[in-house]
Amino acid sequence: METTLLLNDAFDLKSSQTLLHTIIRMKNLDHELFQRMFRDTAAKAPKLFQKSSMVLDLQKTQGTLSQEALNEIKAAIESTGAKLLAISHPSSQQESVANILNIPVLKDCKHSTPSVQVQHSRESMLTNKVRRSMQVYAKNKDLIVRGDVNQGAEVIADGSIYVFGGLHGKAIAGASGDLCAQIITLSFNPELLAIAGVYVLHENIPSQHLDQRMRTYYHDSKIQFSCLGETSKISGL
Repeated sequence: METTLLLNDAFDLKSSQTLLHTIIRMKNLDHELFQRMFRDTAAKAPKLFQKSSMVLDLQKTQGTLSQEALNEIKAAIESTGAKLLAISHPSSQQESVANILNIPVLKDCKHSTPSVQVQHSRESMLTNKVRRSMQVYAKNKDLIVRGDVNQGAEVIADGSIYVFGGLHGKAIAGASGDLCAQIITLSFNPELLAIAGVYVLHENIPSQHLDQRMRTYYHDSKIQFSCLGETSKISGL
């Protein structure tokens, strides 16, 4: 089963083909709504936004974009520690406003699904229960947690994440852009999860997946969910 990545009513967030920036796919030009929802989203996972490069995709928007609105959108993005790199798919009017504000325009920004390479085995980092307010980062490794990841805790890995307990905090796999990364847990109830820059918040996870033995992975430009049977083995270990 799959789910569409939907963070809120103002925008979608997804990784780009190059994995060097994140695309903010705007749904409307309500800059006040965007400011509020973007900052609220960033507050839930600040490390995902800090020093990130963002491209503002205007393909799905209609209407006039004022200098004030674009300035406010830019300010909201950069208030989180991210950088507005450029805009893509603007109308001629929107492009004119971007030019006035010296914001680069990507004329041919393609959002096709990246080709996925076979992931080679890598070293693993082991840790015990991850308590509230703790952060564990497995740089260039998979991360194996022997117990629970408590609410308010954060586990990050450049590879995959395996939790032999309950996942109640934040889990960020493929942090350096590995689309083959996955997150596997014996009890699935995260505050937030991310794979290779694609994010899903708790409220956007279908309820039937919660508290289940679950594998999550990236495919077809989305986060996918796969329920594991009681006898399923955790692959990759």
